Amino acid sequence: QSIFVDLGGDLSYGTAVNPDGLAGQAWIAADRGANSPFRGNIYIMASVDPNGTQSRVDVKLRRSINGGSTWQPAVTVNDDGSVNGRFHWMSSLSVAPNGRVDVCWLDTRHDASAQTSRLYYTYSTDGGATFAPNIAVSPAFNSLIGWPQQNKIGDYMQMISDNGGANIVYPATFTGGQDVYFVRVPQSVAQTVNPSTFSLFRGQLVSGQLSDLFNVDANYVTAKAGLTLNGSEAPLQYVIEGSAPSSTATALSFTCVSKASATALQQEISLFNFQTNAYELVDTRLTTLADQTVTYNATGSLARFIGSGNAIRARVAVRQVGPVATQWTHSLNQTVWSVTP
Repeated sequence: QSIFVDLGGDLSYGTAVNPDGLAGQAWIAADRGANSPFRGNIYIMASVDPNGTQSRVDVKLRRSINGGSTWQPAVTVNDDGSVNGRFHWMSSLSVAPNGRVDVCWLDTRHDASAQTSRLYYTYSTDGGATFAPNIAVSPAFNSLIGWPQQNKIGDYMQMISDNGGANIVYPATFTGGQDVYFVRVPQSVAQTVNPSTFSLFRGQLVSGQLSDLFNVDANYVTAKAGLTLNGSEAPLQYVIEGSAPSSTATALSFTCVSKASATALQQEISLFNFQTNAYELVDTRLTTLADQTVTYNATGSLARFIGSGNAIRARVAVRQVGPVATQWTHSLNQTVWSVTP
């Protein structure tokens, strides 16, 4: 069969990061794992220019679950949004025998000038429907130096996956010239876990949605306090839930980035202890008008914070401790776990 598969953009040539070369090639991979729950899935992926202006490049993936006859809508694999001036280029795709889909690419999100890139990686454990938060797995390098006879980085990207991790070769200029490097990304590395649900109690949602809790950016979940009849309870409580990558953990932390419209508020962060069936208070501090970041690195038996089905749960509670002239609001920029299996 001959099927046209639109990835939502063009294969780009001559971008700012690779003036005389490609921004990437198209990849196709099939799940051939004997015991994979997604055996038979076909994946097509490429770094594409979505608007034809060469002002950005995004990693787009589509999958077929019926042998290529029809294709699911395109998924944007890079999780920092579609932002002009950011290039997610030279991507590569492979599938592990257990069905895990691995994607890697060169990424300029940390450099507004787009001169330096880092190798980024992510994976999917649900057949390419969703992907884990992106992680950088290399230092930054300048893609505009070390050219041989042409103004470009060579197309030396390749990845082969096994059940324990991804094996990647990629081009970089760490020594001032162009070389090809190897890195293995094991699945035992710390994995960022975004929330899968959040609920609001004793408050009213002003704006925002679940995806606004994934990244530190200009998008917030904002709430205002509601009616509280019990003075011992915080008037505003968020409950955030996620799913750990494993039932066990060698390291676990929770990060909350938040701000409020008043400083006379107390913010309390608690993690749910599934052994005692109660929340465990891990941080208390006053709110600030600008974003403040709180990271709690769990100690002791980490198993207490992972429940049935690998559930993890956190609560952010906010109460008034001083006079506030007007009704206040509280905003969450990010709530995210880091779990090392």
